[in-house]
Formats: sequence, structure tokens, C-alpha cells
Amino acid sequence: MEVTFSDQSGRRFSQTGLLEDVAQGGACINSSVPVSTGRPVHIRAKDGATEFTARVRYCQMKEEGYLLGIQFEPGSEWNRGDWRPAHLTSIDD
Repeated sequence: MEVTFSDQSGRRFSQTGLLEDVAQGGACINSSVPVSTGRPVHIRAKDGATEFTARVRYCQMKEEGYLLGIQFEPGSEWNRGDWRPAHLTSIDD
């Protein structure tokens, strides 16, 4: 996933993050840099066609980077029928 956000000074950052989990209302992404709680983010899948707008709800430091919990903005929710990440599996599969 490409994660794009602006810092407090308005500088725009873009980084690649690994999608850990996704649900209708939000997702969890591994990030190489911290992103402030409440910060708006734009998420784009590798297919280039799947995009989400969201806000960071938590940012936890981990051994190798940060774990971002994001909540999708209204109208930008995930739908399994529209896009399903190939690397994630569930009991329903």
C-alpha cells in the first residue's frame, strides 16, 4: 500500500506500507515512519485503482517500524466484493 500524508508543517510524505489487516471500517498497516494520531491519510493499493481516505486512530512503535490503525472516512469503506488483497486470508475463504 502507498500511504500519503502531510506533517504538521504541511510537507507531504509518501511511503510504502504493508497491509496487515482490513475490515469494512478500517485497516492496520505496517509503516516505516510514525504518523500522528488523527492525521488524515490517503491509501492506494498496488493495483493503482483501489484508494481509500482515512484517519490514523493509533500509531504503535514496533520492533521494525510502526503499526498504524486507520479508520476509513465515510464513503471510503472497504468492500470485499470491490477489492480483496491477495496476501490476506481468512476463515471465510
